[in-house]
Amino acid sequence: MTQPRSINVCGEKFLMNIHPDDELASNLIRRDGVYSVNDLMVFRKFLREGDTFIDAGANIGWQTLFGASLVGTSGKVYSFEPNPKNLKVLRDNVNLNKFSQTVVSECALSNFCGHAGMYLSQDNFGDNLLATKDLSGTHKEKAYVSCITLDMFLAEHEIDGSRINLIKMDIQGSEALALAGMQRLIESHLPPIILEYAPNHLKWCGSSPFDILSFIDRYGYIPYQIREEKNLTPNTVLEKVTLQDIINATNYLFSLPVAQGVDFLLVQPKHLNLL
Repeated sequence: MTQPRSINVCGEKFLMNIHPDDELASNLIRRDGVYSVNDLMVFRKFLREGDTFIDAGANIGWQTLFGASLVGTSGKVYSFEPNPKNLKVLRDNVNLNKFSQTVVSECALSNFCGHAGMYLSQDNFGDNLLATKDLSGTHKEKAYVSCITLDMFLAEHEIDGSRINLIKMDIQGSEALALAGMQRLIESHLPPIILEYAPNHLKWCGSSPFDILSFIDRYGYIPYQIREEKNLTPNTVLEKVTLQDIINATNYLFSLPVAQGVDFLLVQPKHLNLL
C-alpha cells in the first residue's frame, strides 16, 4: 500500500490510500490527485449533515470518503464492496479518516441473498462482474462473494429508509438486479439514485437496458446524464434527458468496440429544487 494522500476536492478534505498496483482508479488518483469529480458535484446537491448515503460498488472509497465528509458524524454511510483487494484498502481508508459513521459491507448488492461467482479484472479493480456470461477470456480471476438485497440489509440493520438521501451504484451490470432488490425502499421513499448505465454489462449480468428504462418509467423518475467533460460547474454538470435519449445512447454504446457506460442521476419531481 502507498503512503496516504491528502485529498482536497469539491470543498471536502480527507486522507486516502490507493493501490500500489498498475490499476485504473489508483493510477488516475496517482496522476491527477482526483477521480470522478463530476459525480461529487452531484453528491453535494443531495447530502447534508445527518443524512444517510448508500455507496454500492465503493471500490477503494473515493465516493464513500467524500460522502462521509458531507454527512458528518451525525449521518451514516453504508458502503458495499465485494472485491477482496478493494475491500482491504476501503476499510483502511475509513479507519484512517476515523469515519465511524461509515459501515463497510463485503457483500455485493443484488436481487437475492446468497453467494455468486464474480469475475475480477486484473487492470481495473473496479471492473468486477456478477456475470452469467463466461468472461474468463478477459477476467482471468474469479471469486465467490456474498450477495444481499438492499431491502434485507436495511431490515437486518434496522435502518430508516426515509433518511436515505442518495444511493450511488457503480456495480458493473448488476444495477438492474440491485434495483429489484430494493423494491420496498423504492416504493416507500423513492430516493435519488446515481447509477452507471452500461448496456453490455447489463446484458452480461443477465439483465437488459429495458430493465433500467422500465424502472425509470414505472416509478416516475426523471433522468439526468452526469456529463463527463472537465471543468464543469455544479450548474452545468447535469443534462436532462428523455427515455428516447437513453435508447439512442444505448444503441451508441452497443456499437462501441469496448464496453462503456454513462452515469445517470434519477430523481423525483420533489427533488428538482435541489438541482
